[in-house]
Amino acid sequence: MKNLKLFIPFLLLALCTHSLQGQRYLKQVFDSVTVSKTYYGSNATVLSVAITGHPSKVPLPVSIYTPKGDTIKLRPLVIYLHTGNFLPFPQNQGTGARTQAPTDQYAGIGALGMGFPVDSPVVEFCTRLAKMGYVSAAIDYRTGWNPVATTQTERVNTLINAAYRGVQDARTAIRYFKYTVIAAGNPYRIDTSKIVLWGQGTGGYISMAAATMDSYADIVLKSSGKFIGADGNPYVIQSIHGDIYGTSVGVHPLTGDTLSFPNFAGISSDFQLCVNAGGALADSAWIDATDLPMIGFHEPRDPFAPYKNGLVLVPQGASAPLPVVNVSGTYIAVQKTDQLGLNKKMRDLKLNDIITQNANKKNDGIEGLYPINGNALNPYDSDPWNWWDTAVIAAVERVAKTGNNTNGLLTNPDMSAAKARRYIDTMIAYYAPRAFAVLGLGTFVSTPELLKDNQVGLKMRPNPMVNQTVLQTNSSYPMKSITLYDVNGRMVGQTSRLNTSEFTIERRGMPQGTYFVQIAFDKGTITKSLLIQ
Repeated sequence: MKNLKLFIPFLLLALCTHSLQGQRYLKQVFDSVTVSKTYYGSNATVLSVAITGHPSKVPLPVSIYTPKGDTIKLRPLVIYLHTGNFLPFPQNQGTGARTQAPTDQYAGIGALGMGFPVDSPVVEFCTRLAKMGYVSAAIDYRTGWNPVATTQTERVNTLINAAYRGVQDARTAIRYFKYTVIAAGNPYRIDTSKIVLWGQGTGGYISMAAATMDSYADIVLKSSGKFIGADGNPYVIQSIHGDIYGTSVGVHPLTGDTLSFPNFAGISSDFQLCVNAGGALADSAWIDATDLPMIGFHEPRDPFAPYKNGLVLVPQGASAPLPVVNVSGTYIAVQKTDQLGLNKKMRDLKLNDIITQNANKKNDGIEGLYPINGNALNPYDSDPWNWWDTAVIAAVERVAKTGNNTNGLLTNPDMSAAKARRYIDTMIAYYAPRAFAVLGLGTFVSTPELLKDNQVGLKMRPNPMVNQTVLQTNSSYPMKSITLYDVNGRMVGQTSRLNTSEFTIERRGMPQGTYFVQIAFDKGTITKSLLIQ
């Protein structure tokens, strides 16, 4: 008889130090990353109007994460888009912080809300993806709209234009990296046929729009007129705001101000996979059979970005949120994507790992959708993967007279690095095999067959447990490994290299709650829920 010892630090060390090259893109295989900073283009920001009376051309910053010591010639790219309400930090009253290099030749762009994204989740996701073998790029994009306009029409108009600029910038970033392959000898060693756009919160609106807005006609013809003003003119006009890719000049006919400058025209803006965490899509009518696979994460109770169909609401701290425009939430967008067969490569994997099982209990059979449940006691915990340094943000709040820290804690009062990383563990684990299949990153080894209790004679008692529970099987079906997961799908303990028909799980300080015990046999697995009282 053996005991399951939950020596978590040892377990994590083992995962980091053993060679896992055969699992590249599925697990972290590098110990550290290199981060470089540059600019992926330039375009006009409306934020300068408040300072100079006219739009100004600004550089577009990007932080590029690469795995240190990697020797592979070509690597997939994830372009990561931060959150921030399409407003500069700290005026956005939330997260979306940026910084600049100390010797930055464009030091003045900080006054225009531009810089290198440094929010904790941005750094965490990009670092993890690079350690898995990806190149990851955290881009900043242009912001600016009027969330407190007295009319909903003006809020919609200015927000749609902000999102439109974000889509232009995301596509510019794609073309920039393709340009570096063509003109600079591929310094980041990117496989330009394997590109992902991953949007968090506000960035999710951009990634989903870029994945589905195929032509300008989507805005003016497919959205039931909701992006057309009372005067009959569309809120976005290509001759004024530039084309949907950011490859043409846009000039305001009355002021003569240039609102769009072309970047890398003639290069494709295509990418291969869309990921959204907490954003929404302007209109699900944009999705058709020519679009991309989509992975979505969303808290179904999100009070600001609807999970299904509903109004975008702009948070105002303790004040009532302001309504803006009806959109299609993550559930609707991924559901339609899956129904059209765009997620077929994910579905064909027939995954049955614990993360997939947890998702499938909540997603109504929609492949690619993971409903993320935040703190059940907090109805506003809509981005539980987010956290920040309260001392730093509180200091910013005091100086800028904004509510960044206070407002953030209203919706995420128990936020912490440990909490956020538990959710990020789950999100990466759900993303990794699906992206592996969609991008064609190698030969995927399918998950083991699901077995039934009576096939192996499995008994687990007592359950619920207080101090320990015993697993027993028929002697002809010995257990080979046992892995314990918490309710969020995060691995909290593992014992491998077993060959036993009896095993004792000891509590050893684990808090009360529901856990999942995954038992591996020679020819399959069984997952059982375990309640610790």
